[in-house]
Amino acid sequence: MRQLKISKSITNRETASLDKYLQDIGKEEMITAEEEV
Repeated sequence: MRQLKISKSITNRETASLDKYLQDIGKEEMITAEEEV
């Protein structure tokens, strides 16, 4: 059985796709706290 190696790193994601996602969700209208409940 091989030894499990755990490293402190996050999954490398394309920054372009992340930027596009954040821009897209930034266009959506936020709901109020009362609407959320």
